[in-house]
Amino acid sequence: FVGMAVGPAYGAWVLLNVALPIPGLDVVGWQWIFFLNVPVGLVVLLLLYVIAGGVETPRAHGRLDLAAGLLASLALVAGVGALSLTGERGWADPLVLGGLAASALCLAIFVWRELRQNAPLIDPRLFADARFAASNGVSLLTGYTLATAIIGGPVFVNRVLNAGADRSAAALTALTLAIAIGAVAGGLGSGLVGQRLTAVVGVGLTIIGLWFASGWGVDTVLGRLQRDLAIFGAGFGLTVSPRATAAVEAAGASAYGVASAMLQVTRTIGMSVGLALLTSIGQNRIDELTALINDPARRDALVTTLGHPEFAGVDPRSSLALVDLLEAWSRGEAAGVLRLVFQIALAVAAVTLIPALLVEGRLRTR
Repeated sequence: FVGMAVGPAYGAWVLLNVALPIPGLDVVGWQWIFFLNVPVGLVVLLLLYVIAGGVETPRAHGRLDLAAGLLASLALVAGVGALSLTGERGWADPLVLGGLAASALCLAIFVWRELRQNAPLIDPRLFADARFAASNGVSLLTGYTLATAIIGGPVFVNRVLNAGADRSAAALTALTLAIAIGAVAGGLGSGLVGQRLTAVVGVGLTIIGLWFASGWGVDTVLGRLQRDLAIFGAGFGLTVSPRATAAVEAAGASAYGVASAMLQVTRTIGMSVGLALLTSIGQNRIDELTALINDPARRDALVTTLGHPEFAGVDPRSSLALVDLLEAWSRGEAAGVLRLVFQIALAVAAVTLIPALLVEGRLRTR
């Protein structure tokens, strides 16, 4: 999480302080920035080898279940892909319904297959333990809300406040730094007051942060965004340790690795679904706004509704005043779209209280 916090701030600093264009960027393209992850990943692998090389863990003989991995991947790709198309095509579109059906079918076959394997990729029986299921439920739902905050915050800064990369980075840094601090506090809190209470308090803070974010408007200042995102981030961070501890203790020593990995999977699924729905809702509304502004008849009706009939029949390319009017209107509409997105995330956060109340780790021997 500290790395997540440093990234946006460093990226904004580069944009503001490094002379552009940099020789070579016009040749290789911006996509090459992702190759910076390669040396970082190699360093992480080296550290893992040095730190964990002498650690003995329980081992079981078995083969990697590639078929199960393929089924799980197909279920995720089909489901998330279908959700991302809902804004453009609608929920009743055959491609959307087909994708959701294919996702459900692949998931059902995956579970059926794993229940019959001696060495399953993921043992579905782990979810029979309420603590394990609850921990993954918290991970899934908080993943959804995290995607909303981590994308919605910077988008609000850019599309509603019309601010640049430095302001977006400031908002995102407040969020991710709070996550890092909350994660440390969550570890301490789990030991002092228990995992359940720590998780519930964390979810409660995410609810408060999203409640505040649901009230953002065109007059909202950056400081308020940072405060609200920091409240959410602290709450999310508080949930990290209790759900992780409860999950691995519920799974038992022989399944520590699977339990830990499953938490990452459910969080990633939640984030993917959140991003897909955010894109779907946003893209749908953006397309509507673009069509309205580019249609002379609808644009004339809009400016009349806004109380400026004198702009009816005027081409925006010949009137800066009309451009300003449409820009102010579109900012308000964008704020409304993002408020809806945060309200949906708020409802998801409220539901997260249910599994959070079941998060409590008690060591189970096997």
